Amino acid sequence: AGRFWIFYRLADGYWYFRSSADGTTWSGATKFISYYTIFMGCFEPWFDGTYFHIAYGDYTCWYRRGLPAGDGTITWDAEQTVYAGASASDAVWIACDSSGYPWVSRKGWVYKSSKKDGTWTTDASVTKYFGGSMPFLIPLTSGKMYGIYSNGYSASAYEWKGAGPGWGSQEGLITNDVNSNIVTGK
Repeated sequence: AGRFWIFYRLADGYWYFRSSADGTTWSGATKFISYYTIFMGCFEPWFDGTYFHIAYGDYTCWYRRGLPAGDGTITWDAEQTVYAGASASDAVWIACDSSGYPWVSRKGWVYKSSKKDGTWTTDASVTKYFGGSMPFLIPLTSGKMYGIYSNGYSASAYEWKGAGPGWGSQEGLITNDVNSNIVTGK
């Protein structure tokens, strides 16, 4: 929407966003997640060029889609459950593939929604346990997705090749004492 956006959590435990047309003058804070129990690492945004997609949670992982407007507001779709039963401190990662479907990873698992309308229905044919740490998701062309993860000693990856071939074989990336927190940028 031609604006700068920032999402953050304050000491009160709630999540807010602010926006700016020029990167200098910022709007007032708007509270948009009212869950005190959500930990700092358990929130992740993704912007697909039209919508914000967010994954967040504590013992449950949620997904929401929001449409930003030129006036600095965001119209949010209803909260959707991705996964229930995780540890409260498990971080999340989110990305949308080139076809517009949201993917979420949490606690070694990868999930994809079979819907791209702001609702979430898990596509069970894609759900995969990677093991190790939370996979970082990297969109590829033609609806494919790449997931990189670490077990603390090495980094590996799998590629989702589409509905026909499914997940490819594990690819070894690094085999020397890797920190379990792989850093990537969006």
